[in-house]
Amino acid sequence: MQLYIMQASLAEVIYIVTPNNGKQADDLQSRVTRAKQNIVRMNAVVFHIMHLSHFDLSQVGLW
Repeated sequence: MQLYIMQASLAEVIYIVTPNNGKQADDLQSRVTRAKQNIVRMNAVVFHIMHLSHFDLSQVGLW
């Protein structure tokens, strides 16, 4: 589970720093915000899946 989250986080970082079709970088803040929301949303999904499967979250070290 940690690996998936790290990969997705890296993908979000790459998305943030990649130029957006020549647009100015003043929309960088909105892209950072969107990336953070996606990561939080994904963590919530992972948390929900683990909770449904009665997975011991303390063993993973995420929470």
